[in-house]
Amino acid sequence: MSTTRLKRALLSNAAFSSISGFSMLVFSAPLSQLIGLSQPVPLRLIGAGLLLFAGSIIWTATRPSIPAKAVRAIIWQDWAWVAASAVVILLQAFDLSNIGYFLIAGVAAIVALFAVLQHRYLLRSRLSATA
Repeated sequence: MSTTRLKRALLSNAAFSSISGFSMLVFSAPLSQLIGLSQPVPLRLIGAGLLLFAGSIIWTATRPSIPAKAVRAIIWQDWAWVAASAVVILLQAFDLSNIGYFLIAGVAAIVALFAVLQHRYLLRSRLSATA
């Protein structure tokens, strides 16, 4: 059962990353204006990276046996995103709009939730596998 929850958490992360990445690619110009970026290129690059990340999560979650090392790597990447978001917000980097910083904080909170759930379900699945 914990493996099912782990798989759901991973696939939810992949869905959120896919939607975010696709939105950043397709709507980069209006999103850039909304958040206060002068050029859409950074959003396009982040969007492409998110789509690659989502693909790696899908690959991991759909293995017959979910590899713990891959899940740990995903969790670390999620925490790296949260940490980078905190730095951007605290330093008021890139001179973004208030909406931009608010969106960064909201996304970071969602990503942190994925990291916590994935870690919890990874531990539970490993404990049930050894019992």
